[in-house]
Amino acid sequence: MFNRVLVPLDGSSTSELSLPVAAQILSNSKTATLTLLTVLEADAYTRPIGSQYQRLKASRAVEQARRNANQYFAQVCCDQNLLGPRIDTKVVAGDPASAIRLQAQADNKDLIILTKHNKTGLRKYFSGSVTRQLLHEHPTPIYVVREKTDLKRILVPLDISKVTQPALPKALALAEITNAEVTLLHVAPTLGSGQKQALRQLEETDTAFAERLGQQRWSNYLEEIRAQYNTSVPINIRRETGQSTALIANVAAKKEFDLVAMGTQVSNKLSQWLYGDLNNQVLRAAQQSMFVSPTLA
Repeated sequence: MFNRVLVPLDGSSTSELSLPVAAQILSNSKTATLTLLTVLEADAYTRPIGSQYQRLKASRAVEQARRNANQYFAQVCCDQNLLGPRIDTKVVAGDPASAIRLQAQADNKDLIILTKHNKTGLRKYFSGSVTRQLLHEHPTPIYVVREKTDLKRILVPLDISKVTQPALPKALALAEITNAEVTLLHVAPTLGSGQKQALRQLEETDTAFAERLGQQRWSNYLEEIRAQYNTSVPINIRRETGQSTALIANVAAKKEFDLVAMGTQVSNKLSQWLYGDLNNQVLRAAQQSMFVSPTLA
């Protein structure tokens, strides 16, 4: 499922929280590869320069930055025991979001693992804006690590749609790697007055009919999942009623789960507005890690 992993690093201990996740994926696959990437900020190294002396000085600064980055990679790989031919390191210059996106496309990566932290001083490498850009514009699944924790409980908001479904097989794959359990969260919209009246009339005929119908539908869907993905991962179903965006963000904020796995859509402006807004709200509210698996519109 995850064979070509990209981990951008900015030299901070926060960005290195991605490494244990990557190491765990590699340890569960004999063929998976890992690329560690550092981006030299465009403003510091690639802006137009006037005199020959200034160009030479900038060129030397770039070379020194590359040497520093490679020394950093060597130390990080040693510390995390990430050694061998399946580990690759790259240093590029440019805008962080664009550089990460281009590198993932060039190497056909199937997972990007990064962290999200607040901007402090000159450090803006993994600011929320970079994470949001990648979530909205890039078709590669992205794992946003918030804190170092064992992955034991994964939440997958699901509405049985083509948009949310891509997150499910990826979440099941992560659960198999980490021995985690998966909870499917279905949020039913709050009923309007007319719908409530119709439901009351239905309940007068058979008080348990609607509930039995819902339970049977999700029971059948659960069996379909187990058969389709041939998985033994423990799967639970949680049903809630309310406004989906607020409710999902609220559940994520309670830290009942270690990871929230969601689907989204790219290349479609309306879908970006609908699902991008949901992902942004959950990303802001969630205290735990987040996994987003996009699908092309």
